[in-house]
Order: sequence, then C-alpha cells, then structure tokens
Amino acid sequence: MLKLTSIFHKIKMNQISIHPYTIRKVPLCQPVPPGWRMLARGEAMKWKSCLNSMLTHWSIVALDVGKIDGHGYGNKISPSYGPECGEKFIICP
Repeated sequence: MLKLTSIFHKIKMNQISIHPYTIRKVPLCQPVPPGWRMLARGEAMKWKSCLNSMLTHWSIVALDVGKIDGHGYGNKISPSYGPECGEKFIICP
C-alpha cells in the first residue's frame, strides 16, 4: 500500500494568499493577466518564508527584477534572472 504522505510531500502549492494579495507561480512564458503584475524583489524578500512553500527543491522562479531559488540552490534571492527560470511569481492586489 502506497503511503499518502509521500505523495502529498511532493505536491507544491501554486497559489497563496497574503491579505490582501494573491500570489501565483506560473510558467515564465505565460502572459501576465490584466490586473496582475510580476512580484517585486522587495516583496519576495518580505514574504520569503511564504514563497518557499511554493518552491520545489530545484525551483528557479523569476521576479520582476531577480529570481528566487529552491532549497537545492540555497533558497537565495538574486538581483537578476535568465533562461534558467522556468516560472515566475505574479501578484494581484
């Protein structure tokens, strides 16, 4: 019998709410919907612990200026990003 905890441990959230905001992790190539914008680096620094819950071990997620890395890369926030990012954080106020 397969342990459900092992399945749920691998599932990561793609959306969180930090009142009054909603933050989503979406593919980098996906257009930003009207009313949304990319998450600012300062916001990512402020809400880093919440954002970490949305990252997989090897995530590299783009911000408006910079990126945030998953645990495998040290959970760092960097001032720039490039083609290594496959996703981005967007925010809706």
